Amino acid sequence: MLARVSKQVSKRSMALLPGCSMLPTPSISDGQRRHMGRGPTIQGKKSLTDAKRTLLFGKLAKELMVTSKLTNGDTNNIRLASVISKAKAANMPRDKIEYAVKRGVEGKSGVITETVVYEATGPHGSALMIEALTDNRKRTAPALRHILSKHNGSLGANGSVAWMFERKGYFEIQKPGPEEVSTLEWDEENVMNLAIDAGVDDVEYRDTMAQLRQLMCESSELAAVRTNLMDAGIVPQVCELIYSPKEYLVLEGDAKAEFDTLLEALNGDEDVNEVYHNVDED
Repeated sequence: MLARVSKQVSKRSMALLPGCSMLPTPSISDGQRRHMGRGPTIQGKKSLTDAKRTLLFGKLAKELMVTSKLTNGDTNNIRLASVISKAKAANMPRDKIEYAVKRGVEGKSGVITETVVYEATGPHGSALMIEALTDNRKRTAPALRHILSKHNGSLGANGSVAWMFERKGYFEIQKPGPEEVSTLEWDEENVMNLAIDAGVDDVEYRDTMAQLRQLMCESSELAAVRTNLMDAGIVPQVCELIYSPKEYLVLEGDAKAEFDTLLEALNGDEDVNEVYHNVDED
């Protein structure tokens, strides 16, 4: 069961919290978050193979260096703090995180890496926003075009699918383990009320992932909500901006398998940092 608590107009009542609402929501699979359509959740990242872990850490290091350079290594800056929290959630070693931040500030590599967002269509009417960190657009765009074409997809022009998504602030919070110290009373009603009071629009949870909660807010409120959550005793493991689909596409059977194969191929490219999509993972 997946439930969402929302400030918006409800479609049906939610038994857990009288007065709150539950809207149709994305499911969370072991392989990816539906809202983001990329990468494992906190729990999933813990079971990565060595090869995937190496690739993931390499991408995180690149993102840390780029963001550190832009923020001059200010770990209090919401952008850098968000990437650091994501790296920690992926169990990236602390020394590797610190080295990447330092390298970004010093800029010793001499390579200029930029963030480029590509819009694409996938098989069976799917839409994707592909965020790349690249030092050579002439390498990245053809590589993405090749991957997409092999899986019945194609790159689109600016604005071709962006209208199908909206920018949102996204958080992952996790119930402290038995060995962790926390003053927060971790029960559904308390956590949800604290999150909503902090400015969160949506709280999502799964019975099968009882310790993991996913929160969303307006993109402009990301920094403020993060501060409010931490003041309330809730420390986000992940805090970032995402592209959230306005509507979801349901694929089943072979169609879903084909789309998943495309996602795996895109995430296997060293320049691809994030892939957001509109496919329902239920």
